[in-house]
Amino acid sequence: MRVLIADDHEIVRRVLRLMIETRPNVEVIEAINGRDAVEKAALLSPDLVILDVFMPVLTGSGAAKEIKAMFPDVPILLLSMYDEDQLIDELSSVEVQGFIQKIDVMSKLTQALDSVQAESAAAHL
Repeated sequence: MRVLIADDHEIVRRVLRLMIETRPNVEVIEAINGRDAVEKAALLSPDLVILDVFMPVLTGSGAAKEIKAMFPDVPILLLSMYDEDQLIDELSSVEVQGFIQKIDVMSKLTQALDSVQAESAAAHL
């Protein structure tokens, strides 16, 4: 499974990478902003995309729209320090599978990875 993570803060990317790489057969791709995420998604066809909502160059919601246009079935999760209610305007036009507050990333990211890996395994049967 290939997971693309995009966040403009290096420490967040490192923590996410460490969490994700504890799983077998998972490759992590890092992007430093939304535009970088779109470019890497186009080249590497990720199985899961995790985007920070607020990034320079292109926001997470902007990147999500572009990635969904290329890969309509890829699950996308948005991350933010703010709660979803505070981001309703930003997220209203974005088709994503989930929203995770950075404070909840440990538990919810584990659930998301389990779900994507189970779907991927079922598709290969």
